[in-house]
Amino acid sequence: MAALNGARAQNVINSDFSLPSAASAPNKYIEDPPTSAQIGWTFSKVGGVTSGVQANGSAFGAPAAPDGLPQTAFIDDLNTISQNIDFKLPGDYELSFQIVEFAHGTPAGSVQSVVAYIGGEKKGTYTPKSTTSFNKITIPFTIAKADPAVELKFAGCGAGSGCTLQTGEATAVLIAQVKITPVAPQITKGPTDIDPTSKIDLTGDHFGPDKGTIRVHFPSESKVAFQNKSPHGKSKSDLYLDVPGKWGGTITSEALDSASPVGDAAEQTVEITVIASNGQSSSAWKAKFHNTVVITGVSPNSVTPGQTFNVKGWDFGGDTGKVTIHFTNNLFKSPSLDSKGDKDAQIGKGKWTPAVVNATVPKDITAVIEQDVEISLTPKGGKASNALKEKFNPTMEMGLATVVVAQCNSGTSLDLCNPAPGSYSGGGVCLGIDAAGIAPFGSNIWGFHESCAWFATDTGTDIYNAIVAPPWWTITKVDHSWEGVPPGVWEDDGNGATIEYDVNPSPPGPIVSVTVNWNISPGGISDYAFNVWMKGPAGVPH
Repeated sequence: MAALNGARAQNVINSDFSLPSAASAPNKYIEDPPTSAQIGWTFSKVGGVTSGVQANGSAFGAPAAPDGLPQTAFIDDLNTISQNIDFKLPGDYELSFQIVEFAHGTPAGSVQSVVAYIGGEKKGTYTPKSTTSFNKITIPFTIAKADPAVELKFAGCGAGSGCTLQTGEATAVLIAQVKITPVAPQITKGPTDIDPTSKIDLTGDHFGPDKGTIRVHFPSESKVAFQNKSPHGKSKSDLYLDVPGKWGGTITSEALDSASPVGDAAEQTVEITVIASNGQSSSAWKAKFHNTVVITGVSPNSVTPGQTFNVKGWDFGGDTGKVTIHFTNNLFKSPSLDSKGDKDAQIGKGKWTPAVVNATVPKDITAVIEQDVEISLTPKGGKASNALKEKFNPTMEMGLATVVVAQCNSGTSLDLCNPAPGSYSGGGVCLGIDAAGIAPFGSNIWGFHESCAWFATDTGTDIYNAIVAPPWWTITKVDHSWEGVPPGVWEDDGNGATIEYDVNPSPPGPIVSVTVNWNISPGGISDYAFNVWMKGPAGVPH
C-alpha cells in the first residue's frame, strides 16, 4: 500500500478550478488570477485577452461545470494555463479533462481547440464537440523517471494554420476536471504451472518504463516465512520476485527459490500480479503451484566426517526423511559406502524442519578422496530432491612415509643405513656399543657409522628417498629427530663426528630426497635420525 499511496501523490492541485472562487466576482469570472500553493495554476495574459476561472452562470454563458462542480477554467484565444506536477514514481499514467466551446465567439461559429503538453511534449490538439455539454478527453503518457516538476500545460489553438488566429477570430475554450491517474498493468499471458524452481514469464500492457516487481500470493500460507528482499520483509503468504533482465511488455522473473531460499507451501492455485513502478498492481493471473522438494543450499566447507551441516530449501515436510551424500569418485571402493557410492547422513531428533535440516556426516567414512559430492534430500514417503554439489573434505591423517635407501657409504668399520629389524645385532665393533639399540623408535631414517681407524679420518654420504602417492598424499616435512639443526649446517654429534644434511626438493610434495654428509674423527661414531612426515586421506593407499 505504501507504493500505491506514493503513486497517488502525483495530484493535480486545484484540479476542479474551484479556486479562486468567482461566484462573487463581477460577471462571475476572474481574469489572470495570481498563482499560489493552493491555486496551483499559472494563468497567462497576452495582449488584451487572458485566461482565468469562471463560475457557473457567468457572463460566458457556458453550461454548468460537470458533476455538480462550481466552476471551470477558461482560455481566451492563444493563452495558456499550466502547473508543475510532482511525479514521485515513474510509470504509465493517464491525463483526463473535459472541454466545452464558448458559444459566443467571433466570427460566428468559430471553434477554438486546446493543445495539451506534458513535460514540454505536445500530446495532441483537442476540439470541443459542443457549446452546450462537456466532452471528456483521455491521454495516455509515460513518465520515464521520478521528477518533481513536470509541466502540465493547456494552450489555446486558433483555427488558422499552426494554431494561429484567423483575422477577426476571438473565442475561448472552457476546461474542467483535470486529473492524472496511474495506469494499472495488465497481464495477458502467463504460466499455468509453477514450482519452486520456476522463473515466471509474463506478457502484458502498461508494465511501465522502469522495473517493478512480481508478487506471488499463496492463499494457503507457507509453514515457513518467505525470505523476501527489502523492502518487502518476511511473509508466509506473499513472495516477491525481481526481474533481472529487461523490463518491458514481456518480462521474466528470477526463480522462486532464488527470491527465497526457504519455503513450505502446499500444492495450490496461486495468484500472480505485476506491481508496476508507479505502484499500481495488475489483476491476478492464476497458476497451479506444485510443491516440489528443492535443496537451495548446503553449509559450505562442512561436509567432512564427524561434522554437521545444514541443508535448506523448499517443502521438506515435517517428518524426518533422509539426506544422502553421493560420492562421484569411489576410486578405492570404500567399504563405508554402498554399491552406488552413497552414504546417508545422520539426522538427530528435532533436527528435521520443513525448510532446514541439520545433518551429520558419519565418522566412519574412509578410503575416499577430496571431491565434489552430490547431496540430495528425500522427505518421508516422498520423492528425492535435486542434487546439490558441495565439497567433501576427508579425514586427514599424519604418518611416517616409506623411505628407501638410495646410497649408504661403506667405507668405515661398521656402516648401517635403515637396517631391517633383526638384520644386525651384537656390540659395536670398536667401542662395544650396541648399534642396533641406538636407533630412536619411530624414526624412518637412521644411520650409524663407526671408525676403528685410530690414525685416520673417515668421510661419507648417505642418500634416502621417500615417495608417496600423489595427489592424495603429500610429504609435509622432514625433521632432524635428535638435534633439530636445519639443513646445510655442520653439527657436532658429540661422538667424535660431525654431520650435515640437505633436503631436496623442499616439502610439501610427493617426493623428497635426504642427503646426509658425515665426517668421523679417528675412533669416532656418527649416528643420526630423521623423520619424513606425510599427510593424506584416511584409508587411501599411500
